[in-house]
Formats: sequence, C-alpha cells, structure tokens
Amino acid sequence: MSILQLTDVNERRLKMFNKKIGMLVLSSVCLMGLASCGGEAGDSVETLTVSGPAAQGEFIAKIGEEYNAQREAKGLSRVTIKVTAHEENSIDSDITNWQDGPDVFAFGSDKTQEIFKKGGLSPVVGENAQYVKDNNTDAAVVASTFAGKLYSYPYTGDNGYFLMYNKKYFKGEDAEKYKSVEGIFEVCEKNNKKFGYPLSTAYYGAGALYTFGADYSITFKKDGSTDKVEADFDSQKGIDAGKIFLTIMNSAYWEDTNNVAPGVGNDLVASIEGSWNVAKFSEQMGNDFGCAKMPTITIAGHEATTIGSMLGYKLMGVNGTIQDADKLALAHDFAKFMTSPKVQEERFDALSVGPTAKSVVSLQKVQDTPHIKALADQGPYARTVTVVPANIWKAPATFAESVKNKEINESNLAEAMKTLNDSIKASK
Repeated sequence: MSILQLTDVNERRLKMFNKKIGMLVLSSVCLMGLASCGGEAGDSVETLTVSGPAAQGEFIAKIGEEYNAQREAKGLSRVTIKVTAHEENSIDSDITNWQDGPDVFAFGSDKTQEIFKKGGLSPVVGENAQYVKDNNTDAAVVASTFAGKLYSYPYTGDNGYFLMYNKKYFKGEDAEKYKSVEGIFEVCEKNNKKFGYPLSTAYYGAGALYTFGADYSITFKKDGSTDKVEADFDSQKGIDAGKIFLTIMNSAYWEDTNNVAPGVGNDLVASIEGSWNVAKFSEQMGNDFGCAKMPTITIAGHEATTIGSMLGYKLMGVNGTIQDADKLALAHDFAKFMTSPKVQEERFDALSVGPTAKSVVSLQKVQDTPHIKALADQGPYARTVTVVPANIWKAPATFAESVKNKEINESNLAEAMKTLNDSIKASK
C-alpha cells in the first residue's frame, strides 16, 4: 500500500472525473478559460505548468481561476495555468530531468530528498517562509523542511492511520473498550471476533516502533544525499516497542488485515486503517462506523501508552531549475496561494482532506469530522514522515514477519531489535 494514496476521495466521483477529462490533463491541456492555450497578446504575463493528482485537476483549475481573479482585482495580468497529472507518490520517479518538469507541483513529504537531489526544489525564503511558519502547524512546517531549510508549502496533513471500529460491538459495559488493545481483545473474546492490525505492512509496523520514544535521525551531505543515519531502536525503549508486536501478534484475536472494514462481511470488531479508506468504510458501515486515535497498550514497565503511528503530509513545491527570477517569484506566489488557508478550506469542502493551516484546522466543521478528529488526537503520538531512510520501511516489515512466523520471542527480542537497528543505520 502506498503511503501517499489519495485520502477520502469518493470513488464514484473519481471514476466520473477521470472519464470526463480523459487524457486532457495528462497531455497538459490548459483546463481554464482564462486565455487560450496559445494566449492572445496581452492576455497573460506568464504561463505556469502546475502538476497534481489526476483526480484533482478540476480543483486545481478552479483555484487557478480564483488566483487570476485576485490578480485582476490588483490590476495585474492573468497567468495561463496548464495542468499536468503526476501522482504525489510517484512524481520523484516520474520526472528525471527537472528542467522539463512542472513549475509548481504537489508531492508527498517523503519525496523531498529525491526531488532535491535532482534540483527540483526551490527554497522557500523571506516573507514566503514566514508566511508558511505563521499559518501552518508546527508538524507541517517540519514536514516541509529538509536539511534545516524550508523547501515547500504544506497543504494537507491527514495521510495517517488510526482505529476504525464497529459501534455495534462497543455498547453498554463495552462502550469504551475500543480505547485499549486489552479492551478490544475482551470484546473479541466475547463475540468470537478479531482485531485487524496490519503490523507486517511497513507503514503500520514502522509507527509502532516509536511508541516509547525510540527514533532515528539523519545528517545530509551538501548534495542532499544521506551522510549518516543514527537510531536507537536497540535501546530499552526500542525493545519495549518490539514487545508490542509480540503482545498483539501472538494473540489468538489478532488478524493481519489491510484495507478491510470491521464487521462488514468479516470477523473484525475493529481494525487499524488509513484515512484513505474512510470514505469507503463509512459508506459500507453506515451508522456503525466509528473511529478514534490508536488504542493504548500496557507493556511491563510502562503505564497504558498510545501506540505510535506514521503521519504523512502533502506539499507544494516550486521547480528549482527555473532561471527567470520573475517567473520563479510568480511560481512561489501561486504555490503560496494554492496552499493558503482560504484554499485549504476549499480543498477540505471539496475533497474532505485534512488541512495544515491552523485557522482551518480549528474550524468547527473540521473538528467535527470524525476521522480528522481521530488524527488530531493521534497527532502527539505520530511520527511525521519527512525524509525516510530506505530501511525504515523494510526493517520493521522484516521484523514483524519474523514475529508472525514465531521466529522472535522474548528470549531473542533484544538481538532482533539490534538487527533491525543496524539495518536502519545502514540506510543511504
């Protein structure tokens, strides 16, 4: 499962939209009636190529219209916006020569290093940098930062996972038992059901490693490549996190599910699932759909502790190969507008994605959205996805698979965590 899948997009709407625009977006056809794609004299001061997910082409075009209306109100010339399609999870591999890449583009927070190394990112500086820092959550600013410098404009912060549960199993004396792993297992036992948690899947397994404070850090070379990775998953904090895998995966009530809604044609009372499944699961489950932050777990030596998770961000970048100073400034201005609180609210209304702008996050309609509230509650326990060492995905998945196969137990757990830690530190 890609960690950068679109969140909360209605599948039927996506299919209808893709059918509607066909190859128009993919071939960079100008989607707006602002000026002809060729442009009449004096219609446009500049052309910007803007890239985003195919499913959001219509939204980007709409925002382009709003941007030009704002410019006209200030007595400025129009900008011709050409929309191309690149998915946020693949744009770093799609584009090898950034001199031919889009001027402004959407990408996932774990793609920053690779795009930077190819020259694809222009730093966000001066007033623009202050604007980003003033208007967005601290975690979003962290996600937009690489090697100590700001390189992007954040706009969504809900690419994470949490607990989804079936309310029909959590009633009466069991009403709040979804809040802990131990309580969920009790409900499983009572109903002869199971708890879905895809711990052997990298994105989910990696999150659990941070539960008690173990972490990694990276230093970079001037060219953006990785210099050194430090990690302490072989510490007692990491070993205790490893016990989470043993406790859950050795339970008779655990099931290694992924993309499975609790209680809909299966034997689950609850499951750990990503925000990308909210629309589908809520439709399937109706009034029985419930969601909350990750459950707590009690490991020897610790009080009940919320299990850790990963949280990815969507960012807007400006092509670092743009040579013309005026065009570069314009591209930054458009990226700033595309990620402004006003547009973030519009994006939330249109696509139900979680914002990063503090003023939008605090809106009642956002706070009242169950899955966004669950992610907000999980926020203090989530590891922001920024630059990710290659083995931060592979190592936990390998470890979890060994636990699943009964190859790791309490007696060799410390050794296994050292192997995991060494693998992460060897990442380049």
